[in-house]
Amino acid sequence: MSNYALEGQDADALDDDGIRSLLTDEEFEELVLRVRKELLPRLGDVRREWELNRSLGDPPEEHMQQLMELFDSLKDRFSEDETALQLIEKQIAQTNDWVEENTPAEPERSPRKLGTVESQDKPRSSRSIFDDIDAFA
Repeated sequence: MSNYALEGQDADALDDDGIRSLLTDEEFEELVLRVRKELLPRLGDVRREWELNRSLGDPPEEHMQQLMELFDSLKDRFSEDETALQLIEKQIAQTNDWVEENTPAEPERSPRKLGTVESQDKPRSSRSIFDDIDAFA
């Protein structure tokens, strides 16, 4: 679980109370220190890996959702470290730019013109809807 955080795949170990409870205080502090030293300096590389690993059918925003959640967790964890926050915010901005660049534009549609519909005064058939009911009586 801590390897996922260090690899930039998942930050649940940093902010999920259930997972956090599996670690001793010393193990958790070690994880936070390792994330600061090993993950933060290579956040740009992690973002680029996410970009390259997108399957063609995945919408860009959905593909990057887990990475954005990682960034949010990192922002919460390092909220008092201005340098870390600037680094994380930069990666968030670049991720948003990538999503925008890779999201297909909506095709432009010409406005629809509705035709006039004439109402019929008489039904098309001379049968009544009650003719079938009368047949069963």
